[in-house]
Amino acid sequence: MLFSVFENIRSSGVQLIAVTAPENAGGFTSLRQDETSITLQWDQVNDNVSFILQYNGVQLNVAAPAGSGPHYLTVPNLTAGTRYLFTLFSVFENVRSSGVSIAAVTAPENAEGFRASEQNETSITLQWNKVNNSISFVLQFNGTETNISAPDGDGPVNHTVTSLSAGTKYTFMLFSVFENIRSSGVQLTAVTDPKNAEAVRASEQTETSITLQWNKVNSNVSFVLQFNGTETNISTPDGDGPVNYTISSLTAGTKYTFMLFSVFENIRSSGVQLTAVTAPENAGGFTSLKQDETSITLQWDQVNDNVSFILQYNEMQLNVAAPAGGGSLALTVPNLTAGTRYLFTLFSVFENVRSSGVSIAAVTAPENAEGFRASEQNETSITLQWNKVNNSISFVLQFNGTETHISAPDGDGPVNHTVSSLTAGTKYTFILYHVFMNVRSSAVNITVATAPQNAKDFRAIEQDETSITLRWNKVNNNVSFILQFNGTETFFSAPDGDGPVTHTVPSLTAGAIYTFTLFSVFENVKSSGEQLIAVTAPKNAEAVRASEQTETSITLQWNKVSSNTSFVLQFNGTETNISAPDGDGPVYHTVTSLSAGTKYTFMLFSVFENIRSSGVQLTAVTAPKNAEAVTASEQTETSITLQWNKVNSNVSFVLQFNGTETNISTPDGDGPVNYTISSLTAGTKYTFMLFSVFENIRSSGVQLTAVTAPENAGGFTSLRQDETSITLQWDQVNDNVSFILQYNEMQLNVAAPAGSGPLALTVTNLTAGTRYLFTLFSVFENVRSSGVSIAAVTAPENAEGFRASEQNETSITLQWNKVNNSISFVLQFNGTETNISAPDGDGPVNHTVTSLSAGTKHTFMLFSVFENIRSSGVQLTAVTAPKNAGGFTSLRQDETSITLQWEQVNDNVSFILQYNEMQLNVAAQAGGGSLALTVTNLTAGTRYLFTLFSVFENVRSSGVSIAAVTAPENAEGFRASEQTETSITLQWNKVSRNTSFVLQFNGTETNIRAPDGDGPVNHTVTSLSAGTKYTFMLFSVFENIRSSGVQLTAVTDPKNAEAVRTSEQTETSITLQWNKVNSNISFVLRFNGTETNISTPDGDGPVNYTISSLTAGTKYTFMLFSVFENIRSSGVQLTAVTAPENAGGFISLRQDETSITLQWDQVNDNVSFILQYNEMQLNAGPPAGSGPHSLTVPNLTAGTRYLFTLFSVFENVRSSGVSIAAVTAPENAEGFRASEQNETSITLQWNKVNNSISFVLQFNGTETHISAPDGDGPVNHTVSSLTAGTKYTFILYHVFMNVRSSTVNITVATAPQNAKDFRAIEQDETSITLRWNKVNNNVSFILQFNGTETFFSAPDGDGTVTHTVSSLTAGAIYTFRLFSVFENIRSSGEQLIAVTAPQTAEGFKPSAQNDTSITLQWNKVNNNISFVLQFDGIERPISAPVGDGLVRYTITSLTAGTKYTFTLFSAYENVRSSGISIVTVTAPSDAKGFRPSAQNETSITLKWNKVSSNTSFVLQFNGTETNISAPTGDGPVTHTVSSLTARTNYTFTLFSVFENIRSSGVTIPAATGPNYVLAITMRVERPSTTSEFEMEDALVELLRKYNLPPQASLKVVSSKP
Repeated sequence: MLFSVFENIRSSGVQLIAVTAPENAGGFTSLRQDETSITLQWDQVNDNVSFILQYNGVQLNVAAPAGSGPHYLTVPNLTAGTRYLFTLFSVFENVRSSGVSIAAVTAPENAEGFRASEQNETSITLQWNKVNNSISFVLQFNGTETNISAPDGDGPVNHTVTSLSAGTKYTFMLFSVFENIRSSGVQLTAVTDPKNAEAVRASEQTETSITLQWNKVNSNVSFVLQFNGTETNISTPDGDGPVNYTISSLTAGTKYTFMLFSVFENIRSSGVQLTAVTAPENAGGFTSLKQDETSITLQWDQVNDNVSFILQYNEMQLNVAAPAGGGSLALTVPNLTAGTRYLFTLFSVFENVRSSGVSIAAVTAPENAEGFRASEQNETSITLQWNKVNNSISFVLQFNGTETHISAPDGDGPVNHTVSSLTAGTKYTFILYHVFMNVRSSAVNITVATAPQNAKDFRAIEQDETSITLRWNKVNNNVSFILQFNGTETFFSAPDGDGPVTHTVPSLTAGAIYTFTLFSVFENVKSSGEQLIAVTAPKNAEAVRASEQTETSITLQWNKVSSNTSFVLQFNGTETNISAPDGDGPVYHTVTSLSAGTKYTFMLFSVFENIRSSGVQLTAVTAPKNAEAVTASEQTETSITLQWNKVNSNVSFVLQFNGTETNISTPDGDGPVNYTISSLTAGTKYTFMLFSVFENIRSSGVQLTAVTAPENAGGFTSLRQDETSITLQWDQVNDNVSFILQYNEMQLNVAAPAGSGPLALTVTNLTAGTRYLFTLFSVFENVRSSGVSIAAVTAPENAEGFRASEQNETSITLQWNKVNNSISFVLQFNGTETNISAPDGDGPVNHTVTSLSAGTKHTFMLFSVFENIRSSGVQLTAVTAPKNAGGFTSLRQDETSITLQWEQVNDNVSFILQYNEMQLNVAAQAGGGSLALTVTNLTAGTRYLFTLFSVFENVRSSGVSIAAVTAPENAEGFRASEQTETSITLQWNKVSRNTSFVLQFNGTETNIRAPDGDGPVNHTVTSLSAGTKYTFMLFSVFENIRSSGVQLTAVTDPKNAEAVRTSEQTETSITLQWNKVNSNISFVLRFNGTETNISTPDGDGPVNYTISSLTAGTKYTFMLFSVFENIRSSGVQLTAVTAPENAGGFISLRQDETSITLQWDQVNDNVSFILQYNEMQLNAGPPAGSGPHSLTVPNLTAGTRYLFTLFSVFENVRSSGVSIAAVTAPENAEGFRASEQNETSITLQWNKVNNSISFVLQFNGTETHISAPDGDGPVNHTVSSLTAGTKYTFILYHVFMNVRSSTVNITVATAPQNAKDFRAIEQDETSITLRWNKVNNNVSFILQFNGTETFFSAPDGDGTVTHTVSSLTAGAIYTFRLFSVFENIRSSGEQLIAVTAPQTAEGFKPSAQNDTSITLQWNKVNNNISFVLQFDGIERPISAPVGDGLVRYTITSLTAGTKYTFTLFSAYENVRSSGISIVTVTAPSDAKGFRPSAQNETSITLKWNKVSSNTSFVLQFNGTETNISAPTGDGPVTHTVSSLTARTNYTFTLFSVFENIRSSGVTIPAATGPNYVLAITMRVERPSTTSEFEMEDALVELLRKYNLPPQASLKVVSSKP
């Protein structure tokens, strides 16, 4: 009610009804939530108050509730994992309260992709998708919860749950969490890997199967078995016993690796690996390979690389390791007795398991024969002899790849055998074997040689007056020689190389006949010998000289040798034959048509019986020509040089002048001759006479006049100079002599002066500081003197850039620019001068002035100097550096500063301090005393280098340096990293590489060096007390400065418990007992990967603790730790065991006639066994590996039943035992052999045992069952469809009541195939080469012919087999039969007929030849042998001749003067001999155009056409012959016959000669002069192809037709109209 009031008077009032705002609701909270809604709760205000709820711009009206309890409201359609702000208003009569607010969140979404990503036996790794960055997780399983933070990144979340049980299914619940609100959760079921199966082993093995056994894991676990790339699923087994699984179709003697996985819910365990082997096969191919007198070599096929062997014989046993590589094995058994039969048994062994074994019998070889020697030999045979052994021993003789079988001889004498058809001079090695029962002895061998052939082509190749040189063909590299003559013998070793043998017999008499006999010698055996008669050369002529010489001829003279000795004179490539002279006087011969001034060499040979003497040489010369072009080439004041043309290289000279003669040697080279005459007078005329001289003969001489040069001027000198000119002066020579001055390529002419005084000349425009060379020549009549030279220089310039480049306390370095390489310097200062040489190089000049006073000013003067001339000079003032400060030291330091101190120098000197690229300037101080400076802002524990420079006039001193350090920081991370009972290892972070440490504890200090590397520092404090607390103080130290230090408290490990032992054991538990340590020590017991905490016990007695749920027969290792302050002791280890179980799987594995092999499952590696049977007991040690254990009980009776009881024993404790019954196998069959074989089948035979025994035959991986036969005879079985030449191994078992015997095996081969393509591929006179295709690597061969057999081993490689049969007869037919041989079995054989080549014809030579044909001749071979003649690439067949005479054959249409090679082959049955070749030539053509071309009174010049470059000539006249060499060039040949008689007719015959074969010859007459010249003018037309020489020949024939005298010669001269 509202009243208005005025003067205390109220109005009637106005009434208004209004309400107060209601109270806010109490208890406003979020009650629950899910992903899309939140349920809110609040207390009711009263029945009249409603509510408004606001959130996210949404408003909900809530009516006033009935009743007095709390009110609930669920807000729907929300977003999961979102935070909402709710405001609740109370409303009364539309009036709201102030409102109350709370925040609440919706539950987050469940995680997606929740799965198990990985598991093992004890853990499962879970993975799910991340929700967002705000969502964490809670994982529930087995009543536990694990909080997992919101992950970083976008990838999935991974979490591994550990300590799980193997093979167990687990259920996991995963909640997303937002603001502590969980989602509804997602559930996952996952399993851990099952445990691996235990006791996995091979319980049984055969050749083709292995049975595996393992313990069942549980009823839910199946298995997967992996081997050889395959997998086999094995179902969960029923029952509790072990699981057995057999793998079949395996390979014998092979190691297999198996992997067994346990499987639970399709999850595999990690797997268990087992290696097991199958039993090995017996070795195949067991045979006796070879033997000698004391050993037998056995061979068998390798089973594989892992199978070794045991060989038994004569109660001996040899172990043979498994071989490397394939192929067969060979073993030599030594120390046997010769000729003895042995039985060998071979067992295969694989992984210590033997095969049943295979046996063979073999014998040793008989002893060797004695007295084996050669009793006789000739060129083609050797007779061998040896002592007989006995009547049962035959022999095999091997040589040259063949074998000869020799029967045991009758009688007691030695055995003789002749080997024929051998090669002369050849060494043969014979090997002799004794043979007994097809076994050979080890062989005796001897080497014997046949007599050698005589040497061929034994002849004398050279003779002189006192020796004869003999030559013969080498026989071969092994044949030496003996030469006999005049009752002496000379031995010659077999020569090296392929050429003939040459030997010179010295000290013989000239012109004597000698008989020589030559024997070939091989292995000290001589041939029959070859004889040769030869003569020595005659003596040389004596007193050979030139008796007369002219310019064109030389007359020679010598003493006659004897009436039978003629002569041959050689010179200039020609030979002249000179008959033996009549009478006793000297012989004269004139050689004409020579050249003037030429030296000729003559060689005169004495000739006797066509043998020339060694020859006498004479040199003679003709007179020389005069020299030409004689001139004066050079003159000086005292000499004249003369020059003339050289005559030739053999002509010297004589120079005459002023009544003297000078000899001048023959000059070198082709240029003119120069000769200088010295010691002459200047300006004088001389006359010279020059003679040519050849062999001391002078020419007529040449005269020359020449003058000398004038004298040089005297007193030539440099008078004065300045920078641009030099004045020269010299003395006058005379009034007629002028001068020339040369310098720098300049020349000044100075006229001859008047008067007698000296001359002066100034040379201008020169360069300063330069040296000039002046040369002055005197000149008279255009002839210069030799000249006189002087050097003079101009003054130099001053140096530039003169400055002080460097100063220190006692020196100043001056620098200036170099003037040039010739300018040196003088430096003046303080009243002294220093000379400084001209410097090298282009840079400035540096000079240091030393021994100066510090901080002092100096003045320097520098002069340039050239040739001792100074420049005007340059001046410089410079100062020295001040002294360094004294007493520079580090006064004090802390972690960030160092205070330095030094003494002041003087009032004018300031300072600069440098450190760490910093520089501080310190001003000069007034007064004396020390200066102190603190350097701040430094780094702790750092070494600083301070350098202090004194400064004066901006020049620093050299400086003085000290090092100082700041204090180091304390070490960080100081802790105890490891403790033992007596030590604590401390660890802290390294401060720096230069910081060491000091450790204080218990009143001691330990210095610790600065560590290497970047890791923490470790230090162990030893000799401490166990279980004790210690306090340590650590100081950092740098440069002996310590930090403030860090403190640490740590304790040592407690002692181990003592008297730890087992007090009680059962199959499933072990009770441990130990002494108590003290009341503060608890314990931790570790075993099988678990740890158990054991509290500190009450009382003083021992501690007892029982471990249960253990496995029987198992050894356990326990580790007991004492614990103090959470620190464990080093621990005490104890091993204890439970009682063992009985062995499982006790069975009879296999048996033979005398043993039973038992097998049982291994309990574990530590359990041994005791086997009892028939009151016997065998101890078996713990087996190696995880497989079943096998034990063979020996020395049993075949076919007997035994009862065996097996006890397990572990640590000397037996199990209750398990028993089985087993029987032994029946005996083996006997007489197992191959009774018959062919290419495709083998028939086997063996003895029957009894009517109850059947058989199993194994070969090539198959088994054939053969019933017990009726009757008592042997059993026969044929194996067919086999491969030829193949070795098969057959294994035979006896079978009784399904038990097999231990096997008997034999190896048998089928017959091999015949070799293919058997043929003769090559024949010669004494051999046939056969070839056939190889069958295979195992097939050898036997070749039969002429009653002998030759054995060939199986060849290597893939090609054909080639064999040469030698020592055959030429031209004969032979039949060969070839057998293939495999394992001593022959094929049916292949036959071949082949022939040897015929002998080569003998006596093959030319019997006649002319210009166009050659007739060849040779000896007939026989009536069946024809011939083939080859030459010039063609072949001509020649039929077998009739009769016994020589065969002759003429080849026509040949080219004259040509060399031909002919090869003659003998032919028989289309097979040729090796052939023989000869080289022969046709006669050359006669020379054409043979005529006289010129005559005079004493000579005739003959001319003829050249035949060819290879054709020489012989000219006959007056009973003499002259040999004329083949000419060079293409023109006609001319030859002058001299020393003839005037007006005399001569007849000349000219033979062409090619390869010592002369043509038929052409003869012409000719006459000597005097001659008459007749000129005839003719007009003749000739074809353009006709030469002038051919024209002359035609005209000569024309004129002779018209009776021109025979001595006329003709010369045609062409003239043009």
